[in-house]
Amino acid sequence: MAGMDIISKLDLLRKGMLPENLPPSFGSHLLGTRLAEYYSGSDLSKKLNKHSPYNASKRGGHRRIFSAIHPSMAYNSSLFLERNWRDVSQIFSQDTFSYSIPQVLPSSRRAVVITSQHEMDQTKLEKLSRYRYIAKTDISRFYHSLYTHTIPWAVHGKVQAKANKTDSLLFNQLDRIFRNGQDGQTIGIPVGPDASRITAEIVSCAIDLTAKNLILDRSATIVRHVDDVWIGAHSYETAESILGFYRTAIQSFELDINESKTKIFDSNFDFIDLGIAEIDLRFDHAVESMSEKPEKVRDALEFALQYVKKSNDDGALKYTLRKIDKWGKKGLYWHIIEPYLLRFMQISSHCCDYVYAILIWRKFTFGAIDEELWSDVFDRFIRIHADLRHDSEIIWTIYAANILEIDIHSDLLLSIMKSGHALSVIAALDHAHHRLNWGAEEYALPFERLQPTEDSREDWPIFYEWKAQEWPAFNRINLQEAFFVESSLANSNIINHNALPLAFANVDVSEYENVNNALDPDDLDYDHKEEIKIPPPF
Repeated sequence: MAGMDIISKLDLLRKGMLPENLPPSFGSHLLGTRLAEYYSGSDLSKKLNKHSPYNASKRGGHRRIFSAIHPSMAYNSSLFLERNWRDVSQIFSQDTFSYSIPQVLPSSRRAVVITSQHEMDQTKLEKLSRYRYIAKTDISRFYHSLYTHTIPWAVHGKVQAKANKTDSLLFNQLDRIFRNGQDGQTIGIPVGPDASRITAEIVSCAIDLTAKNLILDRSATIVRHVDDVWIGAHSYETAESILGFYRTAIQSFELDINESKTKIFDSNFDFIDLGIAEIDLRFDHAVESMSEKPEKVRDALEFALQYVKKSNDDGALKYTLRKIDKWGKKGLYWHIIEPYLLRFMQISSHCCDYVYAILIWRKFTFGAIDEELWSDVFDRFIRIHADLRHDSEIIWTIYAANILEIDIHSDLLLSIMKSGHALSVIAALDHAHHRLNWGAEEYALPFERLQPTEDSREDWPIFYEWKAQEWPAFNRINLQEAFFVESSLANSNIINHNALPLAFANVDVSEYENVNNALDPDDLDYDHKEEIKIPPPF
């Protein structure tokens, strides 16, 4: 449960403004600091703004649209939550179903954190294993279909909220902040910022409380994590009944369950993924046998590939990459590992961030990679994903190219700058500036995009970063016309070309060879649906 630790608008702005699954080169620390210092309590939500989309890969070959919210929305939502955190904490404290209550941990890289998926696997085992029947459901497109007016419903009740739509009813203010941050739209809240995570949990807690008041049978157990719900019951009828009550509670907030993912299991609910357990065992056995039979590692990696093809679950590739990363001899057996890094990327672009982390680790600790090979890989990978506006693949590849000192072709960068989403555009502009040494002539074409119009408001990161980085003709940009406030900008860029991977961020160059792992443990949790059911240690 959430404690009474006070959320800070400064932390929400500096650590919780941008999507978590961006590379380390992106951050809002400088911008958040300037916003908090400059505005000092002012209300910036009078104008309608738009957030900038970040099209990211998702497990299973799917996509998810995250958002870089406009600074005015970030500031106002952070200020509101800081001022009213005691009320929010009181709401959270009443929920007995939730295991995704946001926690304020000063040591975290985010403003708030929730229970990890790995921890949830153990929680489900502890809470539900005594039941024969387990019902599983989730809320369909939760963030994208959440009706902003249900925010005050969740706190004040639907009747009172409908009767009083003014700011005198406290959480109407948060409703307005979200609407004004997305061009007045009432359907959906942005995915990515920590303020959305907190707000979504407020509504979820209200759904839980509504369901609890409907359910008379107290013999069952309900476990919720964000929008995923599990119900443990001793009979099929009880599981079905409680599932119906929970569906009613969800629908009372203008949401619905995902019927295609709703099922009641009769003693056949899997708490772990046995395919992943098999990958785990095969890889560990192969590593133990390396001195005699190094080909066993190839066999284990081939098994992982075959499992992914049969199960259509590319999450297993990320799990396998984490096993590779934990292997102490991965650098010595690079001739075995590298072909599989390449193959994994061909099968699933979703694992490119893990592949690049291991590749960078190899360069930093052993001093060399096949730059000609990887330059060609980067080129082909970006060409595929630039036309599709797949931001995560574009941005992570540009980041890897920056760190590995590999140049991206100008024609590719111009293609991104012409039609890409804003975060991909500023990644391309940054690479052009630092790696290709572009001057005023080269910047003239992308500058044509900086024409303030109603449709350009989601491009606020381009306007903002161009001005902050002082790229050619920056003095011609009027940020007030682009729906921002110019005087808050001094030296507060959101992209840092020189940002290192977390594994090397605070390590002296002379100590790089002693860095054992490329991947950070917290990388597991950037999307609560990303992680697979990990087998417990034997």
